Amino acid sequence: MSKLQIVKSDAHAQAIKERDEFLDSHPELKALQAEIDKRLDNAQSPHNRLVLIHDLMMKSFQELHTKLGLLSRRGQSADPESRGQADG
Repeated sequence: MSKLQIVKSDAHAQAIKERDEFLDSHPELKALQAEIDKRLDNAQSPHNRLVLIHDLMMKSFQELHTKLGLLSRRGQSADPESRGQADG
């Protein structure tokens, strides 16, 4: 997965090395990173790369928001105090 042969600077090489080390310790994320790399390789321009990254981040934020909403509703239905039904 390492792309050290196409790095633009020492800082870029270090970032890629750190990313690869992170992925080695979190192998469940390797497929996601491969998909991101594939999409970025096809982006054609820096502007398109930024738009793609923005879109991927927004999709992730929306998924998290949905999951947090579900968890919140589950927590409220399991906790009578959160519904104002506590004996007091």
